Amino acid sequence: MKRHTAQPTTQIRTLRTAGRLIFAAAAVALFAIAPAAGAQTLGRFTPTGSMGQGRDTATATLLPSGKVLIAGGGTAGTTLASAEIYDPATGKFTPTGPMTTGRWSATATMLPNGKVLLAGGSSSTGIVATAELFDPATGTFTATGSMSQARMVATATLLPNGTVLVAGGMGGATAPTTAEIYDPASGLFTPTSGPLTASRTYSTAALLDSGKVLLAGGSGSATAELYDPLTSTFTATGSMSAFHSAGVAVLLPSGKVLVAAGASSSAVLSSAELYDPNTGLFAATGSLSKACDFAKAVLLPNGKVLVAGGYNGSRPLSNAQVYDPAAGRFTKTGTLGIPRYSETMTLLASGKVLVAGGWSGSRSLANAMLYDASKPTLPKKPTVRWAVSAGRVKAIIVREPFTTYRLTARRGRTVKSGSCTATSLGVICSAAPGSGQWKFSVTPHNSDGDGIANSRLLRLARAANR
Repeated sequence: MKRHTAQPTTQIRTLRTAGRLIFAAAAVALFAIAPAAGAQTLGRFTPTGSMGQGRDTATATLLPSGKVLIAGGGTAGTTLASAEIYDPATGKFTPTGPMTTGRWSATATMLPNGKVLLAGGSSSTGIVATAELFDPATGTFTATGSMSQARMVATATLLPNGTVLVAGGMGGATAPTTAEIYDPASGLFTPTSGPLTASRTYSTAALLDSGKVLLAGGSGSATAELYDPLTSTFTATGSMSAFHSAGVAVLLPSGKVLVAAGASSSAVLSSAELYDPNTGLFAATGSLSKACDFAKAVLLPNGKVLVAGGYNGSRPLSNAQVYDPAAGRFTKTGTLGIPRYSETMTLLASGKVLVAGGWSGSRSLANAMLYDASKPTLPKKPTVRWAVSAGRVKAIIVREPFTTYRLTARRGRTVKSGSCTATSLGVICSAAPGSGQWKFSVTPHNSDGDGIANSRLLRLARAANR
């Protein structure tokens, strides 16, 4: 599969080159819909401040202050050297930096000294080996030692001793099997004692409870390996059932690692697997409802995993899903509003998740959203079949769990309300506000508010005398 061209957005795009009811003018009758089996779906995305610059393939790092550094990336085919700080207290982004080198698909790692290491990526001149440090105290970037190998879409993992393992990636015409260790004390990179067992581009990495690092999959490989900091070497471990290239990997509270989504040699994936360090083997677990790659994932404070955005092989996605390790399955949660992939996703100190930027399919996004796992998902816009007969409007609605509906008719400043009830056919609402043209709206509602209404302009004739 083609995985790289000269600019960030281009590179991503070329990846897969009804009974009669009495009308009441003053009251709204709401009828609760019986919920489906299982718990209520939780989790909602709400807008927060926008970035000053649309960007995709950027990095995002949670700082000790609780703020978030968003750095680099690309916009409309241009590599960015700009950076911004998101403040959860104000919900706003402010400029910082700039970087010493514009870069996209770089790595970013929070160091124990409070600085952020940004390494590699692709600049306006190609893939780079350079690296730099961001100091939150001064809001500046300064150069540090360079890697021995230029690389982008590599993995970077903070090790228990405070050094950083940077491995694999794309180095130009080839995918290197090399890996390097960055030491903050010296500001230098040194090669690991041994190479990777396989080249890995768009692979995943996860620090295990043992201190070893699991590197899994990537373009052209379903294999996995472990890096041992004590010996500075890589050894093979159990293989996955698919490449999971540009997938996600998250260490679970159990010590197992969830690897999900991504692409195989011919299609994007909905499958997910669990790696067990005790056995060194992968086992299948529940699948996502939609296949995607280039999504993002974070471990939530409740021990579940949020997976959001992504690309389904033909278009970006706005959906999000939550994986429950206890149940071994994914469930739908709130939506991002604007479809996107190659966004950033950061768990904040509050337990909320910041999702920023990404590629919409036509532009790099400045939009940012906050995910709150404790908030019920607002109901989606209902599917409605409208019918007009004898001066009355009837709306037949496909029911959703935990949702009630109301029907209103508006003409100028006049607003009248109809009645709704649940039947075996769905929810049926009816209103007879009088003759003339009215705007009828069916609005869904749950415990946390109204969702998007389904509206229709309809003209009613005067009802026949009975």
